[in-house]
Amino acid sequence: MDQCAVWAIHFLVNTTRQTKATDSQTAASRCIAVMATKSLSINTSNSQIQYEAASQVSLVYLIIVGTFGFIGNSLVLLVFLKYAKLRTTNNLFILNLALCDLVITILDSSFSIVSSYNRRWMFGHAGCQCYGFLHYFFISITVSTLAAISVDRFFYITKPVQSKAWRITKTRALAMLVIIYIYVLLFTFPPLTGWNSFIEEEHFYSGCYINYGDQAPPSIGYAVIASMFLFLVPLIVMIFCYSKIFVAVRVSARKTTGRGPSTPGSIRKKSPLFKRTHVQTAKMIIVVIFFCIIVWLPYVVVSLLKAFSGLAIISPLASHITILVAKSCVLYNVLIYV
Repeated sequence: MDQCAVWAIHFLVNTTRQTKATDSQTAASRCIAVMATKSLSINTSNSQIQYEAASQVSLVYLIIVGTFGFIGNSLVLLVFLKYAKLRTTNNLFILNLALCDLVITILDSSFSIVSSYNRRWMFGHAGCQCYGFLHYFFISITVSTLAAISVDRFFYITKPVQSKAWRITKTRALAMLVIIYIYVLLFTFPPLTGWNSFIEEEHFYSGCYINYGDQAPPSIGYAVIASMFLFLVPLIVMIFCYSKIFVAVRVSARKTTGRGPSTPGSIRKKSPLFKRTHVQTAKMIIVVIFFCIIVWLPYVVVSLLKAFSGLAIISPLASHITILVAKSCVLYNVLIYV
């Protein structure tokens, strides 16, 4: 018989009004407690079922992204190593991008997939800190390299090729890459020193990431600074450069079709090849901006929301989805830039 029913029968057989009142209050409290416990148990059970199902989908997704990301970026590196003529100044950024994406793929294959499969973080605190830093570092290098590619193409297309002042030489390209690595290191190393921290992802265990839910003022400050300089600034640079390229290509297209005055030196020399690539370049620019926004902006927005309002406003599943989308950059980069 239900315990609440037993208590109710017990109260009915009491003879004194005081006993009835006291026992009724006690019984009501106990019944409420039992019902609340049952409700909590049901909700917890439902949540666990949802997390289990989402974890299985996430695991399959990570395996697919890891497999194709490893194959694609490995092929890019092999082609660059085999054909010396491809190792041009412009392609140094593509080479660095493929290298970073390959490292991210290896990290996710060796840490994320194993832990997701076992439904717990398998590599201890030291492994968590190692994965958290390396993943954060190379993801940020990737974003900054994408910004560098946009700058390189901005100068290449919109500035006169004969002007040495605007040309990015191999020395300048290497210097830009060194600056990128130092720049990113300055913003990704602090969590290892106690300014914020790397923690395991709850429920899904796909890795260790910045603790954006830490409400301590220094931690919030780091989250804002890191998000701004590692993600928002590169995104703004990309949008600015590719928007300028898009405008320059459209202006050049009008000139080559006789719909506008021709001004030598305003864009690269006209050639049949360049004329044929106007439309392709414009389409590529739209695709690049679209994927940059789709891949990175949700992650940045969710991270900042967690930093300012805590974890309650963002569900673990929503946060996990933005992480998975960001991890897919190892596929998009190969498809778009190579």
